[in-house]
Amino acid sequence: MEKPKHKEPSRWQRLNSLKTLAELFQVLPEKSPAVTSCSLMSLLAVLPALATLVFSRGGEITDWYHWLFMMMKIIGNLGLLFAVFMFFWRRYRKGNRTVSLWVYVKLNGLWIFLLAMLGWSILSTLFSTNPTLSFAGDSYRKDGLESYLAYAGIFALALQLREQKHVMLVLNLFAGSAALLAFVGWLNHPQVNETFQITPEKSIFCNSNHYGYYICMSIMAAVLLFAADRLVARRKWLVRGLLLLHGLELALLAHALIQSQTLGALLAVALALIALIVLAFWVNRKRAWLVVLATLIVIGSAAISNNAWNFSSESSRLFADFSVISETIAGEAVDQDAINRVGSGRGKLLISAVSFIAERPVFGYGPDNLGARYREAGVLNNDRPHNEIIQFA
Repeated sequence: MEKPKHKEPSRWQRLNSLKTLAELFQVLPEKSPAVTSCSLMSLLAVLPALATLVFSRGGEITDWYHWLFMMMKIIGNLGLLFAVFMFFWRRYRKGNRTVSLWVYVKLNGLWIFLLAMLGWSILSTLFSTNPTLSFAGDSYRKDGLESYLAYAGIFALALQLREQKHVMLVLNLFAGSAALLAFVGWLNHPQVNETFQITPEKSIFCNSNHYGYYICMSIMAAVLLFAADRLVARRKWLVRGLLLLHGLELALLAHALIQSQTLGALLAVALALIALIVLAFWVNRKRAWLVVLATLIVIGSAAISNNAWNFSSESSRLFADFSVISETIAGEAVDQDAINRVGSGRGKLLISAVSFIAERPVFGYGPDNLGARYREAGVLNNDRPHNEIIQFA
């Protein structure tokens, strides 16, 4: 007589039978954290291009920007929940191993640093001259503590990208979506531009500087992909195809960078490429020549694309700015108008912000809360120094 077959319980039945968090985390698939972080970071990577293609921009364009910001914020908040999840995951999956303080700091140094920065921002908000504004941010930038928490969630997601295939996927999506926007800008077709409200100088962003910063990051992602193609593909035809694809992306992105005419982004790309070439030759000389080739593609495309940007004028202004800054630091008498012209008219912002640091050296004025202080100093229509180091200080 045949024995009745034992019926395996369904997944829902197994989950329903769990009584503790420890049991729950033990039955979750091992790849759950990696897949979750990769999925959310992939969505974030394609968000600008995806929103441009599928989101209806009926009404005010500011509504579209608000929607894009809210999507990024949702991903960041999910990242915060993911960070809490990972805390319990490590606790229940790996057990409570006792390690020395030095080993713990060494293993979790980046997490500790980022959490310390977030804690400092929370204290800065609490001791702000306007805590409500510092928490929510103003109506234009919305860059208060609420946004900082979302950024922390995005960092938490990014730190969990450990597997090469996941990192490569996110980089490919990021560089590819940026190249797609650059391609539309290169086409510069009136009907397409009108439909998606795109311009070659700004693409979908509020101004050309923001687009330049976005392109700056995407160029470096494309360079890394170009240099790593032989690591992820074994067949020669596939390697050549990937090199061609990423080379084309680099050419489009370099063209877009020139179209944006963002000097800061251009200088950042130039310095980053030099540093990357030096590092590549130090680590792996064979791989370094691919970085050099990628750099030449960027330089060549930028040179061909430059039919409107006056580099000579920009260089002269840059050297003049350095001269004014050095003379000001040295205590020499400098014309006030010359100071104000530094950094595209941001000299007054920078110098005023340095004096603000001395006024509240520990917690500052709080996130997104320099507008009122700038107005007291006679600087209108501006609320930040446009310099990250001074902004943090």
